[in-house]
Amino acid sequence: MKCKRILSLALAFSMAFGSMALMPESTFTKSTIMSASAAESEGDYKYDVLEDGTVEILKYRGNSTTVTIPSKLGGKKVTNIGHQAFSSSNITSVTIPYGVTEIGTRAFAYCSDLKKVSIPNSVKTIWIQAFSECSSLTSVSLPDSLKTIEDLAFEKCSKLKTVKFGKNIDDIKSEVFEGTQWLDDQRAKNPLVIVNNILIDGQTYKKSSLVIPEGVKTVGAYSFKENTSIESVKFPSSLMTIDYQAFNYCSNLKSFSFSSGCKLKMIACYAFQKCYCLSYSDIPSTVEYIGLGAFDNTQWLSCLCSSSNKIAVVNGILIDTERFNGTHLTIPDTVHTIGGGAFTNNDSIRTVTIPNSVKTISEDAFSDCNLTTIDIPDSVEYIDREAINDCPELKTVNIGSGVKGISFDRLGNFDGVDKLTSINVSKNNKVYSSVNGVLYDKQKKTLLVCPPNKDKITIPDSVIKIDNDAFNNCKKITEINIPAGLSGLMNGCLDYFYSLRTINIDKNNKEYTAVDGVVYNKEKTRLLYCPNGKKKVTIPSGVKSIRCDAFITCSSIENIMIPKSVTQIDEDEFSSESNLRIHCYKGSYAEKYANKKKLTCVLIPTPLPKQSRFAGANRYDTAALISQGEYKNGTETVIVATGLDFHDALVAVPLANAYNAPLLLTTDKQVTKQTEEELKRLKAKKVIIVSTNGAVGSVVKAALAKYDPTMISGKTCFETASKVATALQKKAGKAPDTIFFATDSAFADALSASPVAAIKNAPIIYLKNKGSIDSATANYLKSVKGKIKNAYIIGGDGVISDAMMKNVA
Repeated sequence: MKCKRILSLALAFSMAFGSMALMPESTFTKSTIMSASAAESEGDYKYDVLEDGTVEILKYRGNSTTVTIPSKLGGKKVTNIGHQAFSSSNITSVTIPYGVTEIGTRAFAYCSDLKKVSIPNSVKTIWIQAFSECSSLTSVSLPDSLKTIEDLAFEKCSKLKTVKFGKNIDDIKSEVFEGTQWLDDQRAKNPLVIVNNILIDGQTYKKSSLVIPEGVKTVGAYSFKENTSIESVKFPSSLMTIDYQAFNYCSNLKSFSFSSGCKLKMIACYAFQKCYCLSYSDIPSTVEYIGLGAFDNTQWLSCLCSSSNKIAVVNGILIDTERFNGTHLTIPDTVHTIGGGAFTNNDSIRTVTIPNSVKTISEDAFSDCNLTTIDIPDSVEYIDREAINDCPELKTVNIGSGVKGISFDRLGNFDGVDKLTSINVSKNNKVYSSVNGVLYDKQKKTLLVCPPNKDKITIPDSVIKIDNDAFNNCKKITEINIPAGLSGLMNGCLDYFYSLRTINIDKNNKEYTAVDGVVYNKEKTRLLYCPNGKKKVTIPSGVKSIRCDAFITCSSIENIMIPKSVTQIDEDEFSSESNLRIHCYKGSYAEKYANKKKLTCVLIPTPLPKQSRFAGANRYDTAALISQGEYKNGTETVIVATGLDFHDALVAVPLANAYNAPLLLTTDKQVTKQTEEELKRLKAKKVIIVSTNGAVGSVVKAALAKYDPTMISGKTCFETASKVATALQKKAGKAPDTIFFATDSAFADALSASPVAAIKNAPIIYLKNKGSIDSATANYLKSVKGKIKNAYIIGGDGVISDAMMKNVA
């Protein structure tokens, strides 16, 4: 390392010009700043940087009651107000900056003093309970950018009376405003509450016959839930969607009808569930989606599944197979969609033939069934979320060439399939592939799903990412081999791998490395993950932090050796109830952590410093040996100075560091044999000679002519030091901000300062104890006047007097 070489130069001079105690090899070792995805802080905010480079606010920690959220944190754009970020705080007013697109779940919940909120025209989604129980909030203006308001977003905002809606909201529910004055006022005006052509509430409607007015495009989620007055409904021709649980448990609803020309597209999950009295009637031929359980527990479904037809098909959508009692079902070729929950309640079917007419497999289609094999034909283009979940007998899934999309939202797909051995994909599929039964996204180069019955996984070289839920069911995996290009390994995908014993990482991986099976970032500054099965872990020196949950699966660990370099361990990383023994150094962060957590602490004896000896027959030989030890692969530039005096060699130390060059010694009249041989070995192209008053003579310069020599020379050591300082400034491209002063009468002070001066890229200037400042020194100091921030005078007033210090100042 570069700093080690600086120290080696100082060692060489001590050997040449006097004695100097050996220091540990690590004394000046350069530390690497940790780079990790942990939460960061700025001002009153704790935040996280998302994958797209924008910021999500995690927590507000300020005391101000009037808050204007910054548009940037850490120089990056703020786009998300995260889960519970301001929850229960004492704020009275908040301004959200333009650029924020999402207000997270319970982001401002329970802020009982919040009276004013400014939402910018960039927010697209307000999540569940975002402003729940903000009991002082009286009005809110929702921007045109807003598309979705999730459940209970403003529930129990008891004083909320005025709501201004943006014109583009297309997903809103009555429960958003449950317990608000606004909803009570709307119900008092009209039992059918309509916003942006969405009927969001009709729970107070008391008539038996309901005619939904023209213009309504959506009957919102929960809008008539548990309304026991309604017996019949007529839907308008404008209707496009009947949303989630819209008429759920309307136990007296007997019939519905549609106005001529109605182009209804979707009947969402549980829309008419438990409408026990609902008899069968046709739905528009335009319906393309019927969600999970939309007609469960209704006479409508019973009529559709008569004794002669034991499966229910509507508009080409297979919505129910509950009454089919055979072990094999051949789906008719009139079906284009396998609807939500179509196989959910059937325990008898083991295999199914899906025709080439099917293009879509909907949400929960095969969830909770006993199928052993699913063959998805080439015609299928889309598999919705949770379509193949909780299938306890499923062993094999074969995916055709036409599948373009598999949704992994919410609980994903292939969850709860404990016997699944293989997911096979047609070789002609352009989006997905399988290797040894493991599912990959070819385009995104992502591992998507690993079947549970795998014990060893070798990830292909082309893969760069693992989906967070890829290993959800993989309780048997003992070994994973990680390729060079893979990143994102620590995004939770290895959590709860209790059988994992070995992680092998390609040596060319730029993000991770493994030491004894334990995963670190490439720089080895952060311990990221430790697999189970280890009884003892020795963390290498240089590691600074231990990632949260790095030891989450390590139930077997008994001893962990923590070096002095570790300065961060998550508060809850190790339980005080465990039998873990923390081995650490006295006074270290790990010792304080162990004592705080009441863990068993075993102190490690402080080791002797590592020593390296460079010992030649003379000073010229020693300098050459140091060069051999630190510049094994050679170097382009070499600094040469006399070995008969100390002045030139010491002021050349910062210059040698700047050029990443060794410093070799010579006599005044000849290049020594050791120096000549080392120059050849280094394959040097350029030599810089530092010489005062002919200390390195013309004969030596001529001998070094083939190395394109540059002479830095002065008549006095003061002039030479000033010229070296100027050369150092030229190399750096700017004036130094730090300078070191030492006496010209002895080497000790300049020697002790030389390594630090080199690290700071600062020159060493010689001073006399008595008399005026040398003219060369004075001229140099004038040239850097006003640019020096720190000046260090090395030595007491016995070598540099107070008067001289004042002259320098």
